[in-house]
Amino acid sequence: PEDRPLAERGLEVLLGHLVDVPASDDPRLVHFDLRPGNILGHQGHLTGIIDFESCRGGHASMDVFKLWQQVPQHLAQVLDGYREVAGATAAWAELDTSTTLMHVYAAYHGLAGLAWCHTRGDFSGAFPTVNRSLITQALDLLT
Repeated sequence: PEDRPLAERGLEVLLGHLVDVPASDDPRLVHFDLRPGNILGHQGHLTGIIDFESCRGGHASMDVFKLWQQVPQHLAQVLDGYREVAGATAAWAELDTSTTLMHVYAAYHGLAGLAWCHTRGDFSGAFPTVNRSLITQALDLLT
């Protein structure tokens, strides 16, 4: 109940920015938990990716979110690497567009996380705080 005003504002902003989410006319298998802890490397080279239990179909830009969330200062390098590997020339893979898109995804993830807490009646630990922060961050940039 105390999160309702934040969630309502977050939902309003999310709905207002759905036009910023790329069309999924080229859906792919998305890792959905691509973050530094799931990327293996050796001597500065990518050697593998692990932990595919959360993968699903979706838009390739969804895989950038967790990396942006955990290492935002490296978004440009992540996008450069993605374009190099995938040959992506899509507008979403440009830094300015991706920064806005990451905040739209932040609002989505924050709202989904708070919904998860509400459904289970469990607002303990850091998880709800992280999700509130994602929504607040999105509101700050997108409003």
